[in-house]
Amino acid sequence: MKVQGRIRRVYSPLDINAGYVVSGTGLKQVFKAVELEHEPDRSVVNTIITPVVMIHDKDGVFSEGNANRKLTTMKWYVNGVDVTTLMDYTNGIYIIDNSDTISRGALTVKKNVVSSTPIKLTFKAVIADTRNGTNVKIALENILLTTEDVSANKYTLEIDQPVDNSYNPVGLSEFNYVVNPVLYLGADKLTDLTGLTFELFYMNGTNKVACTASNSPEVLSLTAGAATFDLRLISRRTYFLQLLKDGNEQAAIQFSIARKYPPYTLDMITYGDLRKDQSVIPAKAIIHAGSTLLADAGRYFSILWHTVSTIKGDVAHNMGDVAEIPADLSGVNQEAIDIYYDLNEKPAHQVATDSLGNVFTDSNNEPYIFN
Repeated sequence: MKVQGRIRRVYSPLDINAGYVVSGTGLKQVFKAVELEHEPDRSVVNTIITPVVMIHDKDGVFSEGNANRKLTTMKWYVNGVDVTTLMDYTNGIYIIDNSDTISRGALTVKKNVVSSTPIKLTFKAVIADTRNGTNVKIALENILLTTEDVSANKYTLEIDQPVDNSYNPVGLSEFNYVVNPVLYLGADKLTDLTGLTFELFYMNGTNKVACTASNSPEVLSLTAGAATFDLRLISRRTYFLQLLKDGNEQAAIQFSIARKYPPYTLDMITYGDLRKDQSVIPAKAIIHAGSTLLADAGRYFSILWHTVSTIKGDVAHNMGDVAEIPADLSGVNQEAIDIYYDLNEKPAHQVATDSLGNVFTDSNNEPYIFN
């Protein structure tokens, strides 16, 4: 009799962080209607957008650090269209760096953007994970090139954070997120905001709703246009920051903040067959976010344990990282059973209130929050 099995070596998922840096001119231009000029003029000083892909391998097999040299199947898209199919690419208005350097994948842009037609850039590529023989997809989205028509007496409002920002709740250590206004009068950047006021709204569909302590507890403060948010209280919300002078709107900007979980893998540890004297079935959920083992996964995920048997059926038991399943409720005393867990991402926290809406606070008058 031959009993055959197969064994293979497996590796932890690569921990990959992808972002980009901008050099040359920035992503935003202004158009001076009187002079008929773009500032800066991208045809003179180009905009260079360089993907930055960093890799960490927990198993120490894959080379660490910047992985741009390993990028393959690189594609840049302009408003959803492969840039290499455009006449602007043929004419050298867009250039993709294919060199074997850390600048590999960089896109050079020489195009001045019309204010009425912003350009959305998307980058996609692949890195071959030679340990497992798999391909890891890389994507950077919503990189916007915009132009603002300005005159000498017109205000333009920007912010110092991405207009479409997401945060990773796993391992989040800094909860406060500050969005500062960046204000221009014509092409001149303003530092003196005397006489100017700001109002913050959140978007309910297409309607603006003024942020208050009751409807927007995640907004900790708004001082001279600088808004501080508690990320723990945000699932996804779009905000509208408005600049006023003498009670009249002068400029505004819309931005969003979203809770976004990293890729994660699921497994479990069981501890073999039960001994005669065991009354509880033990098991533990194993969850990796990237290459990091989550020691406290219950902070971020709702984990509900189940057993399945022909006698008892599918029975739900306790919640948490560790199973605490009474053997007599599972059917294991009569037959072999299956064990599994349901996992759901926890939503953003909420402020704890009573039935009348009064907020529960601690001794420092800080609100209690839960999820």
